[in-house]
Amino acid sequence: MIFAAIGLVVLTTGCQTTNQQYGAVGGAVAGGLLSNTIGKGKGNTIATAVGAVFGTIAGSEVGRSMDQPRTVAHANNTPAQPNYGVCSGITNEGGVSSCKKGVATRLAQEQGRLERDAYKRGYGR
Repeated sequence: MIFAAIGLVVLTTGCQTTNQQYGAVGGAVAGGLLSNTIGKGKGNTIATAVGAVFGTIAGSEVGRSMDQPRTVAHANNTPAQPNYGVCSGITNEGGVSSCKKGVATRLAQEQGRLERDAYKRGYGR
């Protein structure tokens, strides 16, 4: 039975097997073996079949979760240079200077917020 299940997976998937497929076969075998200890006679056969089905489902889900890539999305949308374009409509030289200082301060605050957020998520440890 074990070799039949493994052979079936290999024949149906060719050379590209995934953790989900290995998990399904392993779960079927483990579920069948564990549930084989329940019942006697015809009840034992039914328990083995049910255990193999539930083992296949559980093993397949575990394997599927192992197949998913572990990617992390980073929010890096702050410009490398401060955006002083918002200050272009100001004609007073002192006003432009104050505007640029305000933009730089806001960018520094945003950078600090992003760093604190990343640290809380565990990216700085």
